[in-house]
Amino acid sequence: MVFGLDTIRVSNMSNKTPQKSDFSQLPQVDKLIKHPELAAWSSQLLPQFRKGVIQQVLDEVRAAIKNDGMAFEEAILLKKIGEAFNALTAPALTRAINATGIILHTNLGRAPIGSQTLKNLQNELAGYCTLETDLETAGRGERTAQLESMLCALTGAEAALVVNNGAAAVYLILNTLSFGKETLISRGELVQIGGGFRMPDILRQSGAALREVGTTNITELTDYEKSVGPQTALLLKVHQSCFHLQGHTHSPALKNLAALAHKHQLPLAVDWGSGSLENRGEKELSIQELLHTGCDILSFSGDKLFGASQAGMIVGKRSWIQQLKKSPLYRALRLGKLDLFVLEDRIRNHLAGTPSPVQEFLDFPLEILKSRSDAFCKSLNEKGIRAETKLGYTPIGGGSTPDETLESCLIQIMVPDCEAAARKLARFRVPIYVRKERGALLLDLRTVFPADEKILLEALQCLF
Repeated sequence: MVFGLDTIRVSNMSNKTPQKSDFSQLPQVDKLIKHPELAAWSSQLLPQFRKGVIQQVLDEVRAAIKNDGMAFEEAILLKKIGEAFNALTAPALTRAINATGIILHTNLGRAPIGSQTLKNLQNELAGYCTLETDLETAGRGERTAQLESMLCALTGAEAALVVNNGAAAVYLILNTLSFGKETLISRGELVQIGGGFRMPDILRQSGAALREVGTTNITELTDYEKSVGPQTALLLKVHQSCFHLQGHTHSPALKNLAALAHKHQLPLAVDWGSGSLENRGEKELSIQELLHTGCDILSFSGDKLFGASQAGMIVGKRSWIQQLKKSPLYRALRLGKLDLFVLEDRIRNHLAGTPSPVQEFLDFPLEILKSRSDAFCKSLNEKGIRAETKLGYTPIGGGSTPDETLESCLIQIMVPDCEAAARKLARFRVPIYVRKERGALLLDLRTVFPADEKILLEALQCLF
């Protein structure tokens, strides 16, 4: 860990060879660890960890004196040590205000988890819990049995299992069903999504051999038919996350692809990242509709349109799901108790018809959003900040429904330096994220919880 010493360099001594006295001015570690200005850290860092940080900062100072002939001041040294303590212990995960309107913002945690779910989690998991117990026998049980039962009831699938994320779900399917053999996939579905996740790389790492069929924009059923051979183990259909093709395009209907796979006694696996329980148009079928097409295995994400925590959900035919469960990889990829609880709670709410925060944001009435935006603009204007509302569009985000946007109401604020203003908001005591467009900040209150509007107003005042 390098903490940087720019502020320690208060005078240039590069023309003078460092003397022994230059080094002797440096305080000893034991003296620094007891210094009154660093005393507050005694409750946050044990002595051995404070010593380690102090020693590292002192080593950097010695190097600066030796190499650059730089002097230092003790007050600045203490400040840098405090900053180094803070850099070591500061939480990486803190709450943020999403004023972009993008509901499934990958950088901001995708699907927000409802406050009631978090209260339930605290009540049930603050101590020990029944993670792997059978309440009937008081013996060991299967940690995901209840979740799988509810997931089958929700989707109509014969069987289900859950792993720790969407990439893991695809990897498990390929490694179990196509290791050392061929997986057929359309060239137009060899996608890359956020974080460098590339479908060809997952295929190769899983041990499956990739065989492309068709072209980027046109793939016919006959392309799959001609490619099926003795080494073919699986047909794979992948959701075109993060992009969509327009113009002269075609891909076979899923029911026809399933019929072809079954004709050759092969499974059809579909990776449909978004996890929507509702039909969102021709290119975004619901989970239930996808299963009815005849696909054997369907995987989707828990933290996208499904509205829960990170998870890779797999549903489908019992015979294929059982093979996945027998894989040694399944244990390595399984969910921990926190994600498991959140996911189970969300499925229970889906079964009861209780909408997730994601669904509430999707369905937020435009007229109410406009009323909120107008009122917020009025508050800004009263503070001397010029702002106006205008109709616009917002993407859903998270790689889901890449060709769908929501009509929304945007707040436009003109600022002298758009980039600098956005950075300042992101460094506010509660980080705030906005959109930038043509020299203006754009805010969409669709994804701002009403309780956070006061903080948002305070932060915007700091820009002027």
